[in-house]
Amino acid sequence: MKHLSKEDFDDLQKFYRINLINSCTGYKSANLIGSISKDGVENVAVFSSITHLGSNPAMLGYVLRPTTVPRNTYKNIKETGFFTVNHIISDIISDAHHTSAKYPEEISEFETGLFEYLDANASDSLASIVNEGTISEDTGEKLEKAISDFKAAFKA
Repeated sequence: MKHLSKEDFDDLQKFYRINLINSCTGYKSANLIGSISKDGVENVAVFSSITHLGSNPAMLGYVLRPTTVPRNTYKNIKETGFFTVNHIISDIISDAHHTSAKYPEEISEFETGLFEYLDANASDSLASIVNEGTISEDTGEKLEKAISDFKAAFKA
């Protein structure tokens, strides 16, 4: 068995150390917690620490990092009392991982996924809007289709 002293541990390369600690507890599910702020801003964040606490009454728990920095999911749940827990299916693994990025509170992670999708799938329409300063009927139709396709990816 290998033993690491505090000094050994501190000397590990950052991502090796992160992966080592993340793997110590074995496999765990990854879920998305969805919430909405009292101002109506949607939030979604990936969590691997959601656990069943009881069934009667129904109780779930999750662990979060210290609230010394903004924790939008926690704030939204405290303010509204509402949230959803969603499984991460294979089609959205990459998008789910993006929710761990640090977005300002007023930016919805749902919207950032849409922007990334449009950039990848309708960049000509976005460029047309920037260049022309208006949305032509043709460009509008292309955007509506791209948005519809984006939304369809979340219906299963």
